[in-house]
Amino acid sequence: ALTHVTLKHYGAQRVEIKTFVTNPKSYKIAERLNFEQEAQLENYFIDFLTQEILDGFLYACCDWKRLPQLK
Repeated sequence: ALTHVTLKHYGAQRVEIKTFVTNPKSYKIAERLNFEQEAQLENYFIDFLTQEILDGFLYACCDWKRLPQLK
């Protein structure tokens, strides 16, 4: 709902979601909302618990009409 309002009513041009590649629960939300995967980000995140450097995914949506219908 927030993405829909942001794009349609506030006129935002783009909404992005960045996730760890190791976190399928997060990136599957972006896919379920019809965001488009635009990039794989190498060495983009630092896991502050393990100090590990991780890759990420960049998803974006630029058109509110691509989003699932609100109920």
